[in-house]
Amino acid sequence: MNIDEMVRAARPEPPAGWAQSSGGQRVLDDVLKNRRVATVRSRPATRRLVLTGLAPAAAAAVAGVLVLGQSGPPAPSPTGPDGAAPKTARDLLLVAAERSAAADDGRYWLVVREHGELRQLGPAKRPYHMLLRLQDEQWQATRAADTSQVFFQRLAATPVTAADRAAWQADGSPTRWTDGGVAVEGAAGPRTRRDIDHPNRSRTYPLGGTSLTAAQLEALPTDPAALRRWLLKLFKDVGMAEQTDYALFWSGRHLAFDLPVPPGVRAAAYRMLADVKGVTLLGPATDRRGRPGLAVACTRTGDNGKAGQTSLIIDPRTGQALAEEDRTAGELTRYTILLRTGYTDEAPVR
Repeated sequence: MNIDEMVRAARPEPPAGWAQSSGGQRVLDDVLKNRRVATVRSRPATRRLVLTGLAPAAAAAVAGVLVLGQSGPPAPSPTGPDGAAPKTARDLLLVAAERSAAADDGRYWLVVREHGELRQLGPAKRPYHMLLRLQDEQWQATRAADTSQVFFQRLAATPVTAADRAAWQADGSPTRWTDGGVAVEGAAGPRTRRDIDHPNRSRTYPLGGTSLTAAQLEALPTDPAALRRWLLKLFKDVGMAEQTDYALFWSGRHLAFDLPVPPGVRAAAYRMLADVKGVTLLGPATDRRGRPGLAVACTRTGDNGKAGQTSLIIDPRTGQALAEEDRTAGELTRYTILLRTGYTDEAPVR
């Protein structure tokens, strides 16, 4: 599901916006789809997840011009819990595994993210690049008495560089465009809530080319080698054509970043990622909010023959995932900032 469709799902009337956006579709194609019947136990054993239309998926707007390329200015070299900076991708991911193993609990599983997509818009003779953004926050209840909810908000689009800003202003500073016959909306929108509980429907989570229930996620192996074998069998069973190492990287990223899995499974995902071939340490980086961390990346060749790179920014002091960024031929095409994830006793603010 793309960003426009997410907004449609939360509103009575469909607004103009990112309809049929390939980038938006890739960012959020797993939101609010594939609901099934299930109410299953989460961690700890005394809790039960009330599964609804939630998916792994942002927070306040970032004002001004964002210069895309490196993730902000060079970050100070972050260190792990022992004070030493990880030297390799494997070292960083093992630190993240250690720090992410602590259990927590709460009324809701909360994921708050901001998604951004780079788009070329404007007149053909003087196009410019805009950053289209969406925030969403997803509250998945762990108790039957609470209601699972998802909130959507389109954030104001911003020019990418000073040159883009000048071209955009010369074009009249529009907030709506037509791209390939499709309306693209760039104005900030209202924060919209949708309850996603239904007495006879529940949620499954995309992983490895298929969908899993929370019960299946909870039962995943906590040993990294066993988790790898489980995923490889899954890839074979579903006939996944993706390159094996990249498929392991992508699935491990979801398990480590934002799926509601027990801490042992999350730690196993990080440890599995540490041994995936082709994962490299990029070094110090900052996310779009200026938070410092270290970045690891995996590169693949896309269907268009161009090299595509997905990088993950991690805070080695806490093991917390900060952001994911996609680049094609070295140019940033989209990002996701993970602003908050975990269990909480807070209630959603409507």
